[in-house]
Amino acid sequence: MVCYELYGLPGAGKSTVANILISELRAKGYKVGSWDDVYYRCPNVIFKQSLKREMLFHINEYKLFFWCWKAYKNCKNPNRAFYNKLLILTHQLLMVAEENNYDIVILEEGAIQYISSLRYLEDFSDDKDYERISRYLNKRIIIHPVFCNIDIAESMSRVRNRGYGSKRFTYSVGTENFKQAMFYKEKNLRKISSTFAPPIEINMKSPVADNARLLVTEILSRSLDERNIA
Repeated sequence: MVCYELYGLPGAGKSTVANILISELRAKGYKVGSWDDVYYRCPNVIFKQSLKREMLFHINEYKLFFWCWKAYKNCKNPNRAFYNKLLILTHQLLMVAEENNYDIVILEEGAIQYISSLRYLEDFSDDKDYERISRYLNKRIIIHPVFCNIDIAESMSRVRNRGYGSKRFTYSVGTENFKQAMFYKEKNLRKISSTFAPPIEINMKSPVADNARLLVTEILSRSLDERNIA
């Protein structure tokens, strides 16, 4: 199984591109999993306690669980919503890879996005812990990052138009400056993605259909190369 994780600033169009990708790849006969297929793989383990009980039966995940626990302890923000998302997603993704029900998984958000949010929203600054998490995932799953590149000014405009609220992106970075907060987020995303494979970068000023078509070609080419290597 190969996983493609789309990441980028808010409003970049990650969900739109992901939906087109999934539809086109499925139309070509590939078994493609979406974020929902991974995150809600088995509804009875989505709740925290049930999820942790399932993880206890997978000894090879103990290191991941320990590093995620350290991340949890290091977060200064008591909410830790993105920590919970990271823990659930990484476990479910490993289970999906083990069950091997999909050829390709397309995530509109994933480990890169969640770790970045831990850093800039929940004040988690221990680089060693998140690097350990990314290295662990890299060993277990083929993850290709896809950077949906968008101008900061355009992202800010889309955030305001969608009613997200600039406070959401500024309250923990020590500034009320919306532009500075978005710049900080983009810097985090690039730093964290560098611990995975070299990213595929797409310009989100181009039409969504063009970006999706380019990505489909890239994904099919990589899938063929990886099968030949195997």
